[in-house]
Amino acid sequence: MAAALSRIAVVAVAVGLFAVAALVGDHGAARAAVGQPTGPLVATDRPDAAVLVAQRMKPGDSREGEVTVTNVGDTAGAFALGATGLSQTGARLADVLNLTVQDVTPGRPASQVYNGSLQGLSGVALGTLQQGEARRYRFTANVFAGAGNAYQGASATTSFVWSASASSAPPAAPAPAAPAPKPKPPVKPAAIPRATLSATARQSGKSGSVGAWVTCEARCATLLSGSAVDGSRTLPMRAVRRTLSGPVRVRMRIRLPAKARAAIADDRAVAVRLRLKATMGTYVVVVRRTIRVGLTHR
Repeated sequence: MAAALSRIAVVAVAVGLFAVAALVGDHGAARAAVGQPTGPLVATDRPDAAVLVAQRMKPGDSREGEVTVTNVGDTAGAFALGATGLSQTGARLADVLNLTVQDVTPGRPASQVYNGSLQGLSGVALGTLQQGEARRYRFTANVFAGAGNAYQGASATTSFVWSASASSAPPAAPAPAAPAPKPKPPVKPAAIPRATLSATARQSGKSGSVGAWVTCEARCATLLSGSAVDGSRTLPMRAVRRTLSGPVRVRMRIRLPAKARAAIADDRAVAVRLRLKATMGTYVVVVRRTIRVGLTHR
């Protein structure tokens, strides 16, 4: 196990309650490796300076400081934070102190890793740090608001231990890269079969119906519908269905509405709008055509 020690000293002096807190590095990168000689090692960015200094604190006050811990080894490691060697003089100052530790690494969501007493910090898992990865932690110490004058002159000291352990299993070899797939030749899109609708532009309508020629280039189900327009009136026509077995041209007739036949008999022309819907497999083709019915002698 690789470990780095940081020390926090808390001293209360003067009238009322005042506290001084300091987290001090161990004057160098602590590097004890277990499992592998080249496992993860711990280094902090505060070897000579206090991580946290809290002076002239009174009940309810808090102070904070930050430190960065880096995996300076050559493998990933599971990191943890603990405390050891708590000693106190005078009143038990640790009973009225609370410690909060937060992960405030830039680029990561801030998260709380510990919140409790000094003596309760033991083996808090910090997750796995990859080789060269760094995490930044914020320490906040506060004095309980209800602390009384009995804690004047009291002091407490504890050592914080950053530890890292590596897996003994060697890293897995990277999987061989799969060969690049050969490009497939472009697929030529299938031609869409066609359907046509043709009819004489002027028809007499004497038979009470109009005729049109329907052609499909493949087997199809046809639906011939339409409407007759007499002035401002639009009169729907009853649709006619027919299935064609293959490429063929057939004549289909569709009956005129009674009111359209009456208009033609009254010597008025009507416009007939035909609509063909041809379904050929997965393709649907719609064709329209307009013809004039009646008054063919003019």
